[in-house]
Amino acid sequence: MITRSESGSLCVIRQIDHGAVCGPMALRWGNSEFAAPLHAVDLAHACAYHDEAWRFLDERPLLDPATGHPRTLLNLPLARILPAHLDGAD
Repeated sequence: MITRSESGSLCVIRQIDHGAVCGPMALRWGNSEFAAPLHAVDLAHACAYHDEAWRFLDERPLLDPATGHPRTLLNLPLARILPAHLDGAD
């Protein structure tokens, strides 16, 4: 999960939702100053699904006992995050 403080509240974004936004953004790369990437559709697909392995973690979040907030990539135990990284490669 991606978390941040926003107007005094906690904003929580699932990794898979972040990916869903990245795909359409990738399709818009390129302009009059630099070319669109080669294989843009494939690149956009990769961007859209780059965090798909996080789905399981986002659906079953661990809470940080100190804050009560969902744990993120930066503070998840390695034993919990490693399977997602390995599944992501598949």
